[in-house]
Amino acid sequence: MMDNSTKGFYVYNDSVGATLGFVDWGTLVKMPPHIAMKGDNGHYLKAFIDKSNYYLQFASDDSIDVYSGHTVLLMPDGHVQLISDHFGKLWRASDSWIYADGKGSETSTHFWPIKIDNNTIALQSASNNRFCGRFTSDGVTDGLASLTGTLMKETRLQVEELVSRRKIYYVRYRMENAWWDETTTTTTSVTATGTVPVPANTMAVIDYVGTRGSCNIPFSYTQEDHNSTNGRIAYFQQIDGVYNGVSYYNFDFRVRSVKPM
Repeated sequence: MMDNSTKGFYVYNDSVGATLGFVDWGTLVKMPPHIAMKGDNGHYLKAFIDKSNYYLQFASDDSIDVYSGHTVLLMPDGHVQLISDHFGKLWRASDSWIYADGKGSETSTHFWPIKIDNNTIALQSASNNRFCGRFTSDGVTDGLASLTGTLMKETRLQVEELVSRRKIYYVRYRMENAWWDETTTTTTSVTATGTVPVPANTMAVIDYVGTRGSCNIPFSYTQEDHNSTNGRIAYFQQIDGVYNGVSYYNFDFRVRSVKPM
């Protein structure tokens, strides 16, 4: 359990505390907090109103237009919620269209991001397990809808982070959580010079052996982002950094085998 006041972990058979859940970090797609998304038609997803409905439409040519900006909220289980900057409300999946009029934590406002390549994702609605993509129907052209169960070109969304400048500082290495490993390896991909005694009229196989030490040290830091849409500055306390280090040392020549010639 986790103590809600101290955030410390403890083992105790009572009902006071928060239940812990575990998620494989490698399966998560960590999206930037402020983004614009471009559809397969080359236009950015923007907010627009039609017949009092808050739609999202692939119709903008400007990623830093306030109509094109969206804020990403990462949930503990890996799902995300998205807020239209213009409407100030959550995306909400209906039986067809994605509306920007949601609130609270209803399942209809949850989406699962799937990484396709470095800057392209697909979003799957948690309420109907369908992928969100560009769709035209009922007088709405190139609107965002959750209507397909398969990945199509219309469901590919290119993500652009709306940050004009970023600073990283106050880096703190968490040595108490460091992981250390040490292994002995052999390699033939290096060149070295040494002396090894070999009996006369024999053939020897020599290994050049070294010790390989590796470490993984997590670190936290402060991230300062300058919003490219409105110029505002946002600060984030991040704990997702990991320094990976490798060192080789204690090299030596060793005789593996000796055979008569």
